[in-house]
Amino acid sequence: MPRRYFDQELDRLHNRVVEMGQLVETELQQALQALKTLDKGLAKQVIESDQEVNATRFSIEDDCFKLIATQQPLAGDLRLIIAVMNIIVDLEQIGDKAKDIAATIRQVKRFQKTEKPSELYTMGELVSTMLKQSIQAYAEADIELAKQVASREVEVDQMLDVVVNDVIERMAKEKKEKKVTVSVGILGVAQHLERIGDLITNVVERIIYIATGSVQEIDVDHGLPG
Repeated sequence: MPRRYFDQELDRLHNRVVEMGQLVETELQQALQALKTLDKGLAKQVIESDQEVNATRFSIEDDCFKLIATQQPLAGDLRLIIAVMNIIVDLEQIGDKAKDIAATIRQVKRFQKTEKPSELYTMGELVSTMLKQSIQAYAEADIELAKQVASREVEVDQMLDVVVNDVIERMAKEKKEKKVTVSVGILGVAQHLERIGDLITNVVERIIYIATGSVQEIDVDHGLPG
């Protein structure tokens, strides 16, 4: 009976992490939509919804501590619980970055006519897809999908370079302080997206650790070895 109860609690923990991942995924999608449409109301909604993400993280963390304290998990189970604790921290930080993107909308909103690099939106779509797939990889314990997600991190870095170069060129040409301010806001969004890519890479590393028991640091230029 104790083991059956423990297994049920592990399943519940697994489901709660998936649910948190889906919350963060929605938060990021809404932040990107707010960026695209410059919707201040949606941006405000993203900022407010981040509180639910934070609360969920601490609630799951509390469940993890209770399982460790009351069930005395063996090595494999303890590995899973510790990995989950790392994953939810990364997910919370992804939510924080989505909130930061939403907060930037207020800065960019004033200058709707400012052209933004197309790579910025492509970058957003990419990290959103990576996050969705990383949650799926966790839910299904799909190591191959986790590796595929990791291999795309280099694309995020390349897009950041393109956006940075574009913004720097614009700032060099612009002499109006307000337009320079918008360019700085765009650069900030790109940096937040790049950081989200890093955090997603952390998540898939933990997924692989849960499945294999081996810590494999991902080479962002080449992904994980097959």
